[in-house]
Amino acid sequence: MIIKNYSKFVKLARNMLLHPRRYFEIVHVIQKLTNATIFQIGIIGKDLYSNMNLHEHIKKSHVQCEDQNLIFAGMPESPLLYLLVRILKPDIIVETGVASGLTSTFILQALHDNKKGRLYSIDLSKIDGVAYPKGYFLEGGETGVIPRGGESGWMIPLELRYRWTLISGRTSEKLLPLLEELEHIDIFLHDSEHSYKNMLFEYQSVLPYIRRGGGNVES
Repeated sequence: MIIKNYSKFVKLARNMLLHPRRYFEIVHVIQKLTNATIFQIGIIGKDLYSNMNLHEHIKKSHVQCEDQNLIFAGMPESPLLYLLVRILKPDIIVETGVASGLTSTFILQALHDNKKGRLYSIDLSKIDGVAYPKGYFLEGGETGVIPRGGESGWMIPLELRYRWTLISGRTSEKLLPLLEELEHIDIFLHDSEHSYKNMLFEYQSVLPYIRRGGGNVES
């Protein structure tokens, strides 16, 4: 499965949060992407929204961080990624870009609930308020920002980290060795530097390794 219009998917997610009546439109999109039934989506959605431990953890992270934008940039699409991972039941997910780890948290929660799978994350995030030398990040490439005193994935619950491998560094140096080690992957999530050069490199590197029926997602 290749998600060709993920931006539309995220737009629908934001609309769902603002207009709950559009929930069934979201369900329809998930059905088209996964062939899941409305009943299956409903059961999995109930698992997520009844997970009070996860909700409380996110709320506490919200309180701890002075600038909530450093946490919740991925909030609209994160629950949808949870649904996709639960339905597709992947064995291996590779993610580039972690920042505070909100999206990673929802993916890891889905893997935990599936009782299978592992998330490999590559990250080189900016720390809020730190000055970096020119050229440290690719020109024109947006990347995640971490609150002062934090580290990549700081908000990911400890109890979910047993299915997580974090690799610190640039994707230009770390991605290909990881793919060669894994040999194949099921889902790839690009959310690192959004420059043309970096995105082209990541997609060209990953496509040969995506297992038939797997997916390529841009956040």
